[in-house]
Amino acid sequence: MGIESLVTQVSQSSPVTCSPSVPSKSTVNVSSTNKDTGLHIIPSVPSTDAVNMDFPWYRRLCCFMGVNRPSRGSSSAPMPLPHIPSPTVNKSDDSDNETPTHNGSIPTSATVTAEESIQTENNSIVSELETEETSYLLPPLNPSAPYKPCLVLDLDETLVHSSFKPIPDPDFVLSIELEGQTYNVYVRKRPGVDEFMTWCAERFEIVIFTASLAKYANPLLDILDPHKTISHRLFRESCVQHYGNYVKDMTMLGRKIEHSIIVDNSPFSYMFQPENAIPILSWFNDYSDRHLYTLLPLLEELSTCQSALPVLERWKKENNIE
Repeated sequence: MGIESLVTQVSQSSPVTCSPSVPSKSTVNVSSTNKDTGLHIIPSVPSTDAVNMDFPWYRRLCCFMGVNRPSRGSSSAPMPLPHIPSPTVNKSDDSDNETPTHNGSIPTSATVTAEESIQTENNSIVSELETEETSYLLPPLNPSAPYKPCLVLDLDETLVHSSFKPIPDPDFVLSIELEGQTYNVYVRKRPGVDEFMTWCAERFEIVIFTASLAKYANPLLDILDPHKTISHRLFRESCVQHYGNYVKDMTMLGRKIEHSIIVDNSPFSYMFQPENAIPILSWFNDYSDRHLYTLLPLLEELSTCQSALPVLERWKKENNIE
C-alpha cells in the first residue's frame, strides 16, 4: 500500500475520534490476515488500552505502521512459499522442416549453426551477469572501518508501541501531517530500549527495518535514537510483498547472510530466512518486560562468532523455539 492509497483511505474515513462506548479493556486477536490491507501482527495480546478494530483510528494506525487489522475467524497459519516452476525450453520445430538426407538425419551444417548460435547467446548472458552491479538495500561497507555483524531490528511492538488513541503515559507524542491535517501518534518505549541500542551499536551494524511508512517511522526514530546508534533505516518500500505480508528479505541487504541477524516480533517478517531470526514477544504496555535485556548474552556470542546460524540453531533448541 503506497502513500497515495494511504492518503485516499484516510481522506475517506472519519476523523480520529474515541467513542465513549469502547470498553475499558479488551483483547485484540492479531494473528490473522486482513483482507483489506493484507497485513499481519502476531500474537493475541491483552492490552489495557481499549481497542475496537472497527474504529477509523485503528485502521489509520494499521496503514501507517504496516500492521494488520485482523479479520475475525481467519486462520493464523502462514501461507506456504509459492512454487516457482523450472523454466521450460521451447523446442524448435525447425528440424521438422529440414530436408532429410538419405538416412533421415539432419544436415551437419545446420546442426553446427544452431549450436554456435546458442553458444553465442549464452556467452552474451554470462557477460551481462558478470558486469551487472547487484542492487542491494544497504550501501557497501567501509573497508577502513572495523567489521561488525549486521543486526536488523524491527520497530513497532519490538522496540516501541504506538497508538493513534490518546494514552495516559506516552514517552513522547509525534505529530504527523497528512493531506493538510495533523494527527498525533502516542509512543511508548519498551523497557531497556535506550541501553539496548547503545550496547548493540558497539558490537553490531544496526539496521532498523520496519514495514511502517517513512513518514511515520523517520520522525519517531529521530526521537528514539538521539545518540545516532542506528546505521541505516529501511521502510515499507524495502519489504517484499508475499501473500499479503511485508517480508524482510535478508539476502537483499548486501551483507553476509551468516553474519546477519534479525530481531522481530512477527514470524511473517523473516519467513524467508527463519534461521537468521531471534523471535521476540510483542510489546504494548508491560513495564515489567525484560526481553531486551535477556537477549544480551546471546547477542554477545553472536557478535564474535564465525557464523550466526549454528549459534542461533543451538539457542532455539535450548529454549524450545521452533
